[in-house]
Amino acid sequence: MPRTLTKARQVGYLAVTNPAGHQLNMQFFEDASKASAELAAARKQLAGFRGATLANAMVFAPPDGKRDLQTGDLDALEKLLR
Repeated sequence: MPRTLTKARQVGYLAVTNPAGHQLNMQFFEDASKASAELAAARKQLAGFRGATLANAMVFAPPDGKRDLQTGDLDALEKLLR
């Protein structure tokens, strides 16, 4: 699994492709606050990073997180993570 910028414990990692062919990566952390901290660190250290958090996961578009996430993808993931 990729290393984290905040040194928080990552409990899972998932790389998926939606039906339209857009790729998404998800890093799962122990709780939502650690995912939010990782997102803040990524935005600070990686210019142009456009990830988001959903529950305890940070979601971003590979390879570098600089591509916008599709709103429909985030909505679908939010429903799955409930």
